Amino acid sequence: MLKKSIISLAILLSSVGTTFAADLKIGVVDIKAVYSKMTAVKSVSDVDEQRLNQQNEAIQALQKKYTDLQEKAKRDEMTLTNEQKRDIGRQLVEIESEIKLKNNFLKDDVNYAQQKQQQLLSQKILKAIQKVAEGENFDLVVKSTSIWYAKEAINITDKVAAVLNDPAG
Repeated sequence: MLKKSIISLAILLSSVGTTFAADLKIGVVDIKAVYSKMTAVKSVSDVDEQRLNQQNEAIQALQKKYTDLQEKAKRDEMTLTNEQKRDIGRQLVEIESEIKLKNNFLKDDVNYAQQKQQQLLSQKILKAIQKVAEGENFDLVVKSTSIWYAKEAINITDKVAAVLNDPAG
């Protein structure tokens, strides 16, 4: 889709004529470089981080409960009846299943939080690109991954990163 857009733009520019193309101001942005130059990148929001920490603490508590019960069973093995051993074995299986389930939920929640944060960062980057483009009267801004060659003079990556890193915003 992007390649078709670039090809269409190239055809449009060549068909309109060189006078229009000479007036066209184009900028290029390296999105990966913008991410690497951002100073305030967080992987997840504070609310998500707190919730994920609570889930992790619950898993750790279950793991401790599992370990304690396992140690108790080994320690008291000689004095436990077969019924008590069976009950402890069932409890261990239940706790282990609960740990696995909570770990799966935690992984899903971490992935969701990271995707949500990624969307927020992408929106911020887009706004910064628009701010630079409007401020410097660019007619077109493209991602550097979409082109084969561009003069360094039209690279606005550092300017976009500066907008993102500016606390005033």
